Amino acid sequence: MPDNRRALFGFARRRRDRLCRDAVYQLLRYGVSVTTLLWILPYVVCGLIVGLYAQKRGFSSAQSRIIIVVIAELVVTTLNTGVMYIDSKIYGYYSAVYIFGSIAAATRYASARR
Repeated sequence: MPDNRRALFGFARRRRDRLCRDAVYQLLRYGVSVTTLLWILPYVVCGLIVGLYAQKRGFSSAQSRIIIVVIAELVVTTLNTGVMYIDSKIYGYYSAVYIFGSIAAATRYASARR
C-alpha cells in the first residue's frame, strides 16, 4: 500500500472513526448517562486489539483470524461484565445473578453456535 494511502486510512484514523461511530450509536440508542463512555469502551478496546494485531502480524491465515477474534470477544465480554457491575452499583440494580449470570449465558450461546 502506498504511503499516502496508509496515512489517509491509518490506524489512528480508524480508531477515531470507530470511537465516533460507537459514541453516536450509544447516544442514539440509550441516551446520555453517567456510564455512557464506559459502555463505549469495550468495543473501542476490541477494535484496538484487532487493529494492533493486524498492523503487527496481518491476517495471513484463517487460524490467526479465529484466534484474534476469540481473544477480542473474550475481552469485550469481560469488559461488558465490568461495565454492567459498575452501572448496576451506580443505579442501584445490582444482582450477582444478573451481572455474572450473563457470562454463563454468553458462554453457552457461543458454544451452541459451533
